[in-house]
Amino acid sequence: MLVNIFDLTNEQVIKEAVLIVKVFALRIALRFFIVIVFSSLRAGGDSKVLTLLDSGLMWSVGIPLAFISVHVFHIQSIALVFLICQLEQIIRVYLGMKRYQKGKWIVNLTTYVME
Repeated sequence: MLVNIFDLTNEQVIKEAVLIVKVFALRIALRFFIVIVFSSLRAGGDSKVLTLLDSGLMWSVGIPLAFISVHVFHIQSIALVFLICQLEQIIRVYLGMKRYQKGKWIVNLTTYVME
């Protein structure tokens, strides 16, 4: 339904647009889960690790995957490249859940004294 708004005529473009919408739906679901888990971890005072999980995974997994997908494997489909890059989100969910389950994210912020 969403793709029909744009009155596309080329069948290949329509298929690619539908695939992009599906991939973005997966991304949104993963992102909501990440926001919920990471909000709990941030509230517990574990912001240093979360900074590494947020930006570190983007630079060490997401961007290299996009580059390799396009320049090494010559993937032309935007949706497929974006889907491959979602591995970063899956790794982020896995590592965030591991951190949550270990309980190391709980920091008693009331014990710190400001000087």
